[in-house]
Amino acid sequence: MFYLFILAHLIADFALQPLWLVRRKRQWDGLFMHVGLVLACMLVVALVEPSAWRL
Repeated sequence: MFYLFILAHLIADFALQPLWLVRRKRQWDGLFMHVGLVLACMLVVALVEPSAWRL
């Protein structure tokens, strides 16, 4: 199941992250937005794959 979370992180990093957020990650507020985006993707994965809740 760990590979599903890696996949979610890759989707959040490359498919859903706009250029302004990439540049904004150098500051704390941009980093928090990035973390929120990755967590949202991981929650979607966990909802789709019930066995991922064990992690």
